[in-house]
Amino acid sequence: MNKDTHLFIKALQGRAAVYNLIGASDKSIQDCNNAMTLCRKVGNTVLLSEITADLGDILVISKAEYKKAQIMIEKTLHNISHKKNPGLYARCLNVLGMVNNDTGDYKKALKHYQEILNIYKQLKNKRGLAFTYHNIGNIHCDKGDFPRALGFYERSLALFQKINDLQNTGEVYNDIGYIYRRRNDFSTAFKYYERSLSILKQIGYKLGVSIVLDNMAVIYNFRYNFELALKCNQESLTLSREIGNYFGEAIILYNMGRIHRSIGNLKTALVLQNKCLIMLTKCNYKLGIGMANFSIGRLYSIIGDYMKALGFFETYLRIFKEIGDKERIGIGHHYIGALKLKIGKLDDAKKQLVTAEKIYKEINDQSNLPSFYSAYAEFYELKKDYKKANALAIKAQTPAEKNIDAEHEILALRTRGRIVAQKYPQKALLLLEKALTLAKKRKLGIEIAESHLELAKVLKITDKKKEMMQHLNKAKKIYIKTGIKSLVKKINTIIQKA
Repeated sequence: MNKDTHLFIKALQGRAAVYNLIGASDKSIQDCNNAMTLCRKVGNTVLLSEITADLGDILVISKAEYKKAQIMIEKTLHNISHKKNPGLYARCLNVLGMVNNDTGDYKKALKHYQEILNIYKQLKNKRGLAFTYHNIGNIHCDKGDFPRALGFYERSLALFQKINDLQNTGEVYNDIGYIYRRRNDFSTAFKYYERSLSILKQIGYKLGVSIVLDNMAVIYNFRYNFELALKCNQESLTLSREIGNYFGEAIILYNMGRIHRSIGNLKTALVLQNKCLIMLTKCNYKLGIGMANFSIGRLYSIIGDYMKALGFFETYLRIFKEIGDKERIGIGHHYIGALKLKIGKLDDAKKQLVTAEKIYKEINDQSNLPSFYSAYAEFYELKKDYKKANALAIKAQTPAEKNIDAEHEILALRTRGRIVAQKYPQKALLLLEKALTLAKKRKLGIEIAESHLELAKVLKITDKKKEMMQHLNKAKKIYIKTGIKSLVKKINTIIQKA
C-alpha cells in the first residue's frame, strides 16, 4: 500500500470519528465503510480490523444494531492475533461486551470485560482501563447494584480526568448522576447532569447532550415540573432525530410517556409507550423492553383493563428475574399483588405482596415502601380488618411525606380516607381534601380525578348530594381529557347511579 492511500484511509477514519462526535452517525458509518473497502483492496487487514472496531462502536452506541455489530466483530476477531495485536483484540471484545450488556447477557459481558481488563493492565493502557471500568459499572447499574456500579464509575472518572478525555468524563458524570437519581437523591443527580451537559456541549457531542437532556427531564418530572420536563424531552428528541439515534429516540418517547401519564394524558402516554416498546424490541434492548412493559401495565391498570395490565407486569417481572435486578423484581411482585386485589384474588395478592416486602427489606429499598404499604392496607381493607388497614395506610403516608413523594402520599391519604369513611366520614373528608389539594398542587391529572371520586363517595354517605355531584362532574371533565373512553363510561355510570 502506497503512502497516499494509507493517509487517505486514515483521513477517512479520522473524519468518521469527528462525524460520530458531532452526531452525524450516518456520515460516520459511510466513511468507515469507504475506508474498509480501500483496506480490502490494498490488503491491509490490521487497519481493516481497526476500522471495523470503530464501526462496531458506532453501530452499538448510536444505532443499537446489535446483531449486525456482533456478526461483523466476531468475524474480525478470527483474523486478529491476540498476541500480536492485544490492544485491537481488546477493542473488538469491548464491542461484543457492549452488545451482551445491552441485550441482557451480563455474564458473557463481564467475561469479555475481565479479559479486556487483563490485556489493558499488561499494556498499561489508562484509556482502555477507564473504558472497561465504565462498562463494568454499566452492568452493575443495570442489575441494580448501585454501590458497586458507583465504585467502577469513580475509578473510570479518575482515569479519564487524568488523561484529559473530556467526552468520556462528561459521559461518566451523566452515569453517576443516574445512580444518584435511582437513589432518589435528585439534587446530587442534577449537579452531575449539569457538569456532564456543560462538558458535552463544550465539545459539541450531540449524542451525549441528547442523553443528558433526557435525564434532566426525568428529574424535572420527579419534581413535578412537567413543563420543563417536556421542554428538555423535546430538545433531546430533536437532537436524537437529527443524528439518527433510533435507540435514543425510543428512550425519550418512554420518558415522555411517563410525563403524560402524570399529567393525565393517558391516550398520548399509551401511544408513546407502545411506540417505545416496538422500537426497543427491534433493538432487542432487554432492560428497556422490561421498563416499557411496566409503564404500559401501569397505564392499563389506571384505565381499568386489569387483565391486560397483568400480562405486561408479568412480562416485566420475567425480564428482571432474568437480569437479576432485585429492586425491580420486588416492584414486579408488588404491582402484580396490587392488581390481584383489583380482580378479587386476595390469596394470590398476599403471596405477591409478601414476596415484595421480603425483597424490599432485604435490599433496604425505602422508595417503594409507601405505595407497597398502601396496597397492603387495601388487602386488609378488603378482608375487613380496618384497624390493621388503617395502621398500614398511616405507615405508607409517613415515608412518602418525608421523601416529598406526592404521588405516593396522595395514594396513602386516599387509602386512609376510604378505610375510615364508614365509621368516621368527617375524618375521611379531611384526609381526601388533603389528597385533592396535594394532587392539584402537583398538577397530577388522574390523582385529582380519583380524589374527586373518593370525596363524592364519602359525601354520598353524609347525604350531601349537591357537593357529591360537583365532585363527580369535576372528575368527569378530567376523565374526558384523558382520551380514554372506558374511563368516561365509568364516571357516567357512577353519575347515573348517583
